[in-house]
Amino acid sequence: MTALLATGGEHANLARKARMATWRGRSIALTDPRPADIDLIELCEALSGMPRYNNHRRSPWDVGQHSLLADHLASIPALCPEPAARPYVLLHDAHEAYIGDQTTPQQVAFDLELRALYPALPADAFRQARHALAGRWDAAIHKRFGLEWPAPAEFSRIVARIDRFALVVEVRDGFETPADFGVSRDEIEAANRLHPAALRPVPSMVTIDRLWRRFRQVLP
Repeated sequence: MTALLATGGEHANLARKARMATWRGRSIALTDPRPADIDLIELCEALSGMPRYNNHRRSPWDVGQHSLLADHLASIPALCPEPAARPYVLLHDAHEAYIGDQTTPQQVAFDLELRALYPALPADAFRQARHALAGRWDAAIHKRFGLEWPAPAEFSRIVARIDRFALVVEVRDGFETPADFGVSRDEIEAANRLHPAALRPVPSMVTIDRLWRRFRQVLP
């Protein structure tokens, strides 16, 4: 970053101001998101090109596919008894299109490095900052689509349940040792009952199209 800033120019300016340039020629303030910043095409493309698990899963799996899996799981009444929660399920990781997808181990690693550099910081300073920034983006995204934010408490519980269930299915099909992710045998058995079919990764262009269609169908 120091070398980048030393070169000057537009990239340095954007870096100093925490602004992100999108492929459609827009400049977005990452710390001050607004509903007008949300472009559905850019959102679908970003999520569908962003690997989960730091790209170390057995077969490629991105945030867009994860969002579609969560949306599918929301069609199971045992997991989502309230249909009105489905837009929140579909959007639960939409903020990652703008701030990225850091795995939990990565976040812990950043926290450890920050504490080594600045011992006075809280042990989870990075995770707190990321959570706060994600919350700002969630607020802008949900307002953009006319959804109440913060979400109703019951909807938040449903989102958390489905997000966890999606992780269990992804880990079951993508890693040799699910226990490395804290996934229990009972969770695997539940996944086998409710989602017995193995996940089949698809090309990103397919995910973009499917995600676009679901957004248009599910969002107000």
